[in-house]
Amino acid sequence: MDEQLITVCIPTCFGGEALIDAVRSIRMSAGSRVPIVVAADSIPLSPSVKNKLTNLDVDFIENRKSGSQISKINQLLNLVKTPYVIFTQDDISISKNTFDSIKKMLASNSNITMFSVRNLPTPPTTFVDFGLVAGTVVTGVIEEEWLHGDNYLRGCGRFLGFKTSHMKKFRLPDGIVNVDAYLYFENKLHKGVFDRIEDSYMYYTLPKTLEEQIRKSSRYQYCKEEMQKYFRMSSLNFDVPLHLKLRGLVRAFFTSPLQLTCYFPILILTRVIKEKKMETKSALWKIDKSTK
Repeated sequence: MDEQLITVCIPTCFGGEALIDAVRSIRMSAGSRVPIVVAADSIPLSPSVKNKLTNLDVDFIENRKSGSQISKINQLLNLVKTPYVIFTQDDISISKNTFDSIKKMLASNSNITMFSVRNLPTPPTTFVDFGLVAGTVVTGVIEEEWLHGDNYLRGCGRFLGFKTSHMKKFRLPDGIVNVDAYLYFENKLHKGVFDRIEDSYMYYTLPKTLEEQIRKSSRYQYCKEEMQKYFRMSSLNFDVPLHLKLRGLVRAFFTSPLQLTCYFPILILTRVIKEKKMETKSALWKIDKSTK
């Protein structure tokens, strides 16, 4: 793959061994010379992690002051010189064909300004992530069918690509909490074109504790209110139709019945037990260590 086409950027506030696994996965798919840059804060990179990043030909920035995800995205975007940039996270892996698929898509459609790949959870190991698997089935139906696939849920924030010149037009205020949704709607505001590559996968770990899922769910439940501060939101673009939620539940019932049984109490608890609103509004996220 042309190493001058894409830069991969990883903003992180943890920077542990999971970061190395993510980079190795990217290197396996992208090749040895695609630029990869990491911006880290909060928990310093250990000497061991720094050494491994250097051996993997990764540039890294260590910020002494903790910042939001958007602040690190801004920092990294200013360094990008390639036509396209991918922002990903430190707890993912990707399929080997991912970068070849991206190259083919970009070659065939130069109008694409934002793209993602399909996402699948890694095998569950606790009651919580076992139940959440059913939630991903429900969401999968919604992603595929809502607005013919052009919706903010389909733009998974763990692996998002952009045309660099287009993204540099974005407003990127530091206090954004729901970053992936914001980037999707900002792309639309600037008349961008979004698509997802269906034959490549990004694998991620679901939260393994109820506490972490409550935090994640609380941020999401605040998402519409947050987006309305920046965009003229219509219910068509944000509120998922009830019939698609029901269709997703039917699919989960037939494909993942045991997981669905576990999912319902988790779903109820995350709607009853929420973080305080001021905590939910903070762009400085607490680290979900169970996914690292």
